Amino acid sequence: MGRAKLLLPYGGRTVLEHAATAALESGAGLTVVVLGPEAAAARKVLAETYPGRADLRVVTNPDYLTGQASSLRVGLRAVLDAFPELVAAPPPGSSAAGNVPPPALPRAVVFCLGDQPLVTAKTVTALIDAYLASLERPGPVVVAPVHAGRRGNPVLIDRRLFPELLALTGDVGARGVLDRHAGAGTLLVPAGPEVLVDLDTPEDYARLGAASGAGSDAGPESAGSLRPRRPGSATS
Repeated sequence: MGRAKLLLPYGGRTVLEHAATAALESGAGLTVVVLGPEAAAARKVLAETYPGRADLRVVTNPDYLTGQASSLRVGLRAVLDAFPELVAAPPPGSSAAGNVPPPALPRAVVFCLGDQPLVTAKTVTALIDAYLASLERPGPVVVAPVHAGRRGNPVLIDRRLFPELLALTGDVGARGVLDRHAGAGTLLVPAGPEVLVDLDTPEDYARLGAASGAGSDAGPESAGSLRPRRPGSATS
């Protein structure tokens, strides 16, 4: 990309703020943001936009140059490290409140890409709702959005796969894990084209602005005409 893409403007906010808002408003509980080379500037943006949010943790991946797997591991470890604290003091009205003991681990984690500004909380919530509705059955280990026959992002992954995620290396993210558990292990949830759109190149960002109809700082309302991500690019 050649630029700090998470800090690029879109719709009056940065790309990062769109991604963080989608996670925070989804009802997932805890949001962990993993930062790389733009960490200092990104932390400042997040602190100004979401001051005092107890459900937002920001961590830095010092090994971001080794590939996506390192960021995924850092994010998952941050969730697992925070979980004992969260279950010890559950928010009012949460399912963990009262006399029902919480599980030893979170049931699942939703992995979102920071460079998908068209994805909203509605998409993330749909994955969570589909997963929770399936718990009475053997249940999927992966819940993913699908559009036009293609799996997109974000992706919900059940805690049964956490060991596989923590063992990942390289720059392919969780694609190998998702492929191993495709079929009966995956629940696909219909979604819009936004789940196939991310910002890998300057051309991707230019199309984002063109699709909104008024440049890269325009609103996302009409951005559904964007061309999806190229086949074969990272899915996590």
